[in-house]
Amino acid sequence: MPVATALTKYALISALQDQRFQPIHPSELARLRVGVSLLVQYEPCQNAYDWTVGTHGIIINFSVPHTTTTSNTTSGTSYFSSTHPPQESAQQYSATYLPEVALEQGWDQATTVNSLIQKAGYHRPITPQLIQSISCTRYQSSKVKLTFHEYLQLQMSCETTTTTAAPVRASLRLQQQQQLLLQRQQQQQQQQKQQQENSRRRRP
Repeated sequence: MPVATALTKYALISALQDQRFQPIHPSELARLRVGVSLLVQYEPCQNAYDWTVGTHGIIINFSVPHTTTTSNTTSGTSYFSSTHPPQESAQQYSATYLPEVALEQGWDQATTVNSLIQKAGYHRPITPQLIQSISCTRYQSSKVKLTFHEYLQLQMSCETTTTTAAPVRASLRLQQQQQLLLQRQQQQQQQQKQQQENSRRRRP
């Protein structure tokens, strides 16, 4: 799916269909600040802790087997039948955190992984065996933030560009927009590095 199409689709899903929150009301638009993360550099981890706080986001996948038993309809007692042995199946779990989550929360790797396991829907005791069974993928992101006012300015600039008859002016405007987005991305990356450095300094 093209990036422009995906942004439109998932922006609407996030704004109107995320069941964790109330749909965004038009009266809230002027106060909105939107961030878009493009996820890149996916790499398999050697274990659940093979990643760096503040640099990587992670995706975890794991499964937990459970056994289905047959039931004695006469006595109401559950038992393993000799003619119908227990059937083993597995519940699948998966969840992800973006790179900035652990850093913003002040979490270390263990705290992040434990929280992510719970986010995946697993609420039983977290054992070393469970941690070892996790398949983990790390990735990085390029994030850009924009206020609603800044979005309107860019939109107006794009509309002006499409209606002008001078290709040179259109090219210049496009370059200006790209430079603006690049500057914002560089500023945000610098802020992220500063936050990461401050986080390191606070550690005992």
